[in-house]
Amino acid sequence: YIPSPIARALKGKTSNHVLFIADDMMSEYFGIIIGEMEKRLSGKGYMISLSADKGDPSFVRRVLDWNFDGVIVGSKTMDNSSIQALISSGIPTVILAINEYPVFEGRYGIIYTGLKQGASDAVKAMRKTGRKKIAYVDSLSSREVLSTDYRYQGYLESVEDKVVISGASSQEELEIKVRDAYRKEHFDGILARTDTVALYAIKALKDIGVSVPSDVSVIGFNNTKMCEYTSPTLTSVRIRQD
Repeated sequence: YIPSPIARALKGKTSNHVLFIADDMMSEYFGIIIGEMEKRLSGKGYMISLSADKGDPSFVRRVLDWNFDGVIVGSKTMDNSSIQALISSGIPTVILAINEYPVFEGRYGIIYTGLKQGASDAVKAMRKTGRKKIAYVDSLSSREVLSTDYRYQGYLESVEDKVVISGASSQEELEIKVRDAYRKEHFDGILARTDTVALYAIKALKDIGVSVPSDVSVIGFNNTKMCEYTSPTLTSVRIRQD
């Protein structure tokens, strides 16, 4: 006899199922987190599912219908009302502090990993090398950069002459925006929201004859494996995972 997790959940028992909600399904950083969760939970009979935030109220309703034992929110695009709905339902909820959030009603956990300070430190590191005009390149998204994003906030508090590149929903669109911004602003540094975006920016600059890092210094976020294999190797902010 093998008990059904769904039947157990319907009877008010645990489903042994945890959901991780992300906005970047291909992120190596999130993959590392899920791998660590798997190590800690697999021996206890739990399963972990990964889902992208769908950005609509029906997504939250579907999450609640599945009777997960817990939800971890790692999405910068999930709106506050959706997060509040998860917490209010009583399901154990943990938030990775990617954004600046309001104080939610109810019981929940929140994990701070120093994103804002990390962005500020990255800008300071470029300034020490003589960089004076540093641009911020946001992740791929049709939306403009979120003012609540901790990485963006760290950038804003560390620069006076701001150059923000955002609202690109594809690699090609982002490269065009980077090239156009460079021709107009002639920045000499880039803080990219992720390593992937940093590599797109480097390619865009090289395509118009800009040398990296001689002409423009570039720093990414997440310290993924790809940083080791780029030419030149990419400097990146390592996010604390312990």
